[in-house]
Amino acid sequence: MIMASLLILAYNEDETIEGLLGNLYTHFENIILLDDNSSDLTYKKCQEYIKKENFIYHKNKKNLGAGKSFEVGLSIFNKLDSDYLVKIDGDNQFNIKDILFLSQKGQDENFDFIKCDRFWKNGIKGKIPFVRYLGNALASLLIKLTTGNWKINDPLNGLFFISKKITSNFTVKKLFKRYGYPFYLIYYVINISKVTKLKIGQYQNVVTYGDEKSQLKANTMLFKLL
Repeated sequence: MIMASLLILAYNEDETIEGLLGNLYTHFENIILLDDNSSDLTYKKCQEYIKKENFIYHKNKKNLGAGKSFEVGLSIFNKLDSDYLVKIDGDNQFNIKDILFLSQKGQDENFDFIKCDRFWKNGIKGKIPFVRYLGNALASLLIKLTTGNWKINDPLNGLFFISKKITSNFTVKKLFKRYGYPFYLIYYVINISKVTKLKIGQYQNVVTYGDEKSQLKANTMLFKLL
């Protein structure tokens, strides 16, 4: 078992959440499922796990957005004994092997933060929605410009490893409560690392896309990133 907690952000994921939990439940000391007020059968598909001791299910009373849900998830994690957290999404687009490798590597090598990068030769399976590709390309340029770190890529990737050294004081700015919070998190981490010694890494992961359409609002994201 990996001595870290897993945070899953879910919104209407009844088609994928059961299989995702089946693949990951036994690998983490705690699992936090943050349900952003789903209107489908997400809750029902989690019934097998909700009564288990190391499974925490939290459903927002209203839809708050991914950024705010991440912040709520961190507040739950910060009360646990775990020192490390892995964050994923409930849509099952991330490779299970990547999730477990990232978790083990971060723990074994005492990383404070590892972000992921899907934009490499074999990093995307299926067809990424064009607006999402465009948004990520712009975000990659902007994170390089704002931090001065030209090795950072794919700052909107939703898979990352993070230590309590960072989560204990992190809050999501209002501008990123719904869109773009991974970008702001990276910006925050890079900046505090200039005054606090942090071990930071980047890992090439795989993201699988089906026929889903992106919910990303291009104009809104452009404004937030700028």
